Amino acid sequence: MELIKTDKFLTDFKGAAGEIDQLFALDFFASTFDMRVRDALHSFTHSGAMQVARRFDGNNISPAYRDEEKWDTIRMTTLAFAMGTVVITGALGFDLERVRANELMSEYTK
Repeated sequence: MELIKTDKFLTDFKGAAGEIDQLFALDFFASTFDMRVRDALHSFTHSGAMQVARRFDGNNISPAYRDEEKWDTIRMTTLAFAMGTVVITGALGFDLERVRANELMSEYTK
């Protein structure tokens, strides 16, 4: 907690995918979040080259995303919402709902 308060906390991204899989009983993140995906997410989050490149369509300033990239965003947003549901229902003590939400999330990632 002290590291977070002093802004010195660093996430071990190499191990985070496996920890997420373990927490949510998934076999998804460790097998799909390879270094290329992690680098892309990092680039998008911190205004890297991948994000800047998608602000142009040729010589025009315009969003330039392929359809599969748009669908990936929808899938990841849906998964993030589902994961949040599992965490919140668990924290509130709604165990039946937490288990069912986790089952649905597991089905979604197959």
